This record gives sequence, C-alpha cells and structure tokens, in this order.
Amino acid sequence: MAPRVAVLVKPVEGGHQAICQTRDCSQGPERGPWRSTVHVVKVTAEDDARAHRQWHRHQQAVPTVDEGPA
Repeated sequence: MAPRVAVLVKPVEGGHQAICQTRDCSQGPERGPWRSTVHVVKVTAEDDARAHRQWHRHQQAVPTVDEGPA
C-alpha cells in the first residue's frame, strides 16, 4: 500500500509554509522532507501544498492487473 500523502500548511514567522509529512519524502534540502518557501498569503502556500501532493501521487506505481490465461 502506498504511503498516505500528508502536506500541511503551517503558520511560520513571516507567513505560511507548506511542509510535507509524507513518510519517506526526501525532496527537501539534504534529502529531508520537502518545504515550500514562506508565503505571506496563505492561499499561495496552499497552492504549493496541492502541487506537491500531486507530485507524490504521480510517483506511486500503478498496480498491474493479472489478465489470466490468454
């Protein structure tokens, strides 16, 4: 089963930041969790979070279907 994708928008000093809490996410600096830049407008941070969630969903392998005997 694929890990649950969890990208949250949290208030930080100077605005809001999207932070990935998905298990095994290593897209951030030094192979750590991904973090967006700090945005003054919360909606912009939410857009970054949405884009990163979509990125995770595209990285998941598509399960194969056993077609059985031909």
